[in-house]
Amino acid sequence: MLDNMPPEEGGQSLGRIDLVATWAQWNLPAAVAQADKLPQLQRDRALVAIARRLVSVPGGLQHALNIANRIQDNSQRAVAIALCAAHLPAEQAGVAKALAGKALTLGSGLQGLEMFELKKLCATALAAGDADAAVALASEITDEDARAEALASVAQKTACSYPQKAVSIVEGIDILSTREQALVLVIGRLAPRMPQYAYELAGRLRSANHKAAALVAIATALQSRSSQEQ
Repeated sequence: MLDNMPPEEGGQSLGRIDLVATWAQWNLPAAVAQADKLPQLQRDRALVAIARRLVSVPGGLQHALNIANRIQDNSQRAVAIALCAAHLPAEQAGVAKALAGKALTLGSGLQGLEMFELKKLCATALAAGDADAAVALASEITDEDARAEALASVAQKTACSYPQKAVSIVEGIDILSTREQALVLVIGRLAPRMPQYAYELAGRLRSANHKAAALVAIATALQSRSSQEQ
């Protein structure tokens, strides 16, 4: 199917890249083989897209890291490595920090939105082990919206290890809508372990919709805990 698909206008092969990335969830070797048939820049972008899909799939993180190490272009490899680092669990904070450092070095030539994304991913990777360093890196992002999104991601990743620090990070987000959404995500992380604190935080939300989402997250966590205790 992919062999018969022509490149998109301008030679970017974006449609093919999207298909290859989607296919990777079901047949990774075949998807990689198709990516290898593309010109180098498109090949590397396709491999980044594959890694982006895999990091969210159960058991896909190691495969994503293996894919990242196949990428030839330093900037694209940086993004793929940062994706992996950002999705590592808190108990692998040391590994995440090392990968984030490597990604920042490799991606030093990126600009604009690509650099904003790289810093967001690396800040998220640092969050579980060094929240202050994560906030400092996210704060380097010059675009207000991208910076707010990066801080929200850091707060969510920090929540389980440093709950009060996570709330402090949320309170430092300038954009109200992003701040409210970030607090909902933090509440969702805290609800299974600290339901009373999560409930108190829900009271700080201004939006009725965000408050409702937070209360649902708390109720779901309490119901899950009750079922486990029975």
